[in-house]
Parts: sequence; structure tokens; C-alpha cells
Amino acid sequence: MINLKEYIEKLEEPEDREEVANRQYQRELFEKYATREGKHKEEREQLLKEFHNGAELAGPKGLRKRLGAFDLEYFGRAYLPHYFVRESPKFHNELDNIWEVGVMKDKNAIRDAKEISRAEGCRRAIEAPRGHAKSTTFTFKDTLHASVYAYKHYVIILSDSSDQAEGFLTDIKTEYEENAAIREDFEICQGKVWKAGIILLSNGVKIEAIGSGKKIRGRRHKQWRPDLIICDDLKMTRMSIHLSRERSFGTGSIKQCQKQETLTPTLCISEPSSTLTPYLQMLQTTQAIKL
Repeated sequence: MINLKEYIEKLEEPEDREEVANRQYQRELFEKYATREGKHKEEREQLLKEFHNGAELAGPKGLRKRLGAFDLEYFGRAYLPHYFVRESPKFHNELDNIWEVGVMKDKNAIRDAKEISRAEGCRRAIEAPRGHAKSTTFTFKDTLHASVYAYKHYVIILSDSSDQAEGFLTDIKTEYEENAAIREDFEICQGKVWKAGIILLSNGVKIEAIGSGKKIRGRRHKQWRPDLIICDDLKMTRMSIHLSRERSFGTGSIKQCQKQETLTPTLCISEPSSTLTPYLQMLQTTQAIKL
């Protein structure tokens, strides 16, 4: 005869083990990155001290959220472990540094969100082979970071086609809908708009996905113009974009040149008020171009 109590306990056991394993993973991960060498040393030491004194990792005021505010690699592994499974190569540290310096200005996304938002924009062009997690790092993880901490208000993901851009946005939407850690720590939910090409979060951040044929000029979200533009895998048939001083565009300029030998942009720039991070899919080189 089956013992119902024992049967129920056995059914619950795998889930309990998973929960215990996740808590242990989060604790070990936090200690690893709280003792990490490099930037924000004093902040890391303070968080580690609070951790040893019994402070909670999870929750709106938890240590996990506070450490993720300035450490992008930790943010990815703490909130998106299903994406960041393997040990990160040095190349990924370079990508994180580009965002932390160029977009975040080496600030704390909780304490300095307004300062980051008002800081002068930058322009970055990243060139690396396919499969090097450029889209996963920038378009997915870092856009998610900017939106949960709300140091950017109107994010545009620009790709070669609307379908491609909306695919990137779908991955971000999924995390807001299903990621328990993000929901627990940030308490962000869907806003009034939740469509394939545009979402509005309850913290006021808007993310829009558009194809390269659509206009960016004139777009507005409340009082904000686009303040973060992600250009991912833009392919222009028989065209490449080159820096030119011949035609003014903000503090730089754009000149479109006919080129049969290339199908991808080699340089993209934005208006001074925006942060433009294009990822150029060039298979021939792993060089990172920092402009």
C-alpha cells in the first residue's frame, strides 16, 4: 500500500533540492564577486561585510541587486545564469568594461542613476566574429541592466529588419515575464504597452525595437528622446557607413558610400545625447574598435 505522505515528500524533494542548490549558488557567487579585484573596491568590501553579518541577498534592498548595480558580469550570472553558464573569457570582460565606462561612466546604477542618465553620451563600435556573445552581452544583458536600474529611459534596439529587432526584444520581455529573481529584487512588471515591437515597464522605461528602414528622428517618450540606441547586426546591401567630416551630424557626420566588397557598417555614430553601441559582424577580425 502506498504511503501518501512519503509519496508527496518524494514529489517535492527534487524541487526542494533545486531551491537549496540555487541559494547555495547565489551565496557562493556573491562571495566570489564581492571579493573580486578591480573597480569599486570599497563598495565590494562594504557589501561583503553586510553579507557576513547576515544581510539578505534577495529582495528590493538585497545585496544581489546592490552588487549587480556596478558589476555587469555578476549581474549576468546572478540574474541570467541560464545564459551565462561557462567561465567568461577575457573578451567578455572587455565588452563589460566598454559598457561600464562608456554608458555607466563607472558609476553605481542605484546611487548614481540620475547622474548616469544626464551624462554626456558616447559612441562605440564593436567588431568581433559571430558566436562571441556580442548580442547576448550588449543587446540582451546590458539593455536589461539599463532598464531594471532605470538609468536609461528610452531604449531603441535597431537591427537590419523589424523582425530581427523584435526578436531581441522578445528575449528581454521573457525575462520580465518569467525571471523570478528579477521580479523579486526589482518588483518591475508590465506597463500599459506590451507589444512585439515596443514595451513600457512599470518603472517608466520604454524599449522599442525597429528596423533600419524606419526613422529615429522625432521619436519621444514623455520628456525623453532616445537616450540609448543599440544597433545590432546592421547589414546594408552594397553600402557601408563611414565617418566623414564632409557633412555635419551632431558632433560627427555620416557619409554613405557605395562599396561592393562589404555588406556591413564599419562605423556608426549617434547624436551627442545618445549612446550608440553598434556590433559589427565582421568575421575576419576580433579587434574591438573603441571610438
